[in-house]
Amino acid sequence: MISLGILVMLASCTIEGVALLPGPGTLAGDTDYGDDGEESYGDVGESFGMDSGAMLDFAGGGEAMEAACVLGPNSIDAAMPCSRPEVSSEFAPQLGWSWAGVGDEDSVLVTPLVANLDDDNGDGLI
Repeated sequence: MISLGILVMLASCTIEGVALLPGPGTLAGDTDYGDDGEESYGDVGESFGMDSGAMLDFAGGGEAMEAACVLGPNSIDAAMPCSRPEVSSEFAPQLGWSWAGVGDEDSVLVTPLVANLDDDNGDGLI
């Protein structure tokens, strides 16, 4: 249950802010296919007549939206804004169980077994 809470908290910050530009990813002549280790992708946004912070207008009557993520020249990643609220302002998981290995062993060697060892129906059997 704890890992699900962490997953939800992380996922809420990573899915926001992706914008796809219309058209091809690169234009002819804007890509260097050499083996010199330096690649130039050009500024695709400016190639379509947009500057940073421009409004994207989609054909077919779609609603215009502001570009959420602007990449700098020669970069492959940009900071993603996290506009979603936190899942919880306080996160204090409590340890349910722990395992300490024998000697220098610090990893589990088999999959943990899980079983219901409670007499749920009250018949005296587990």
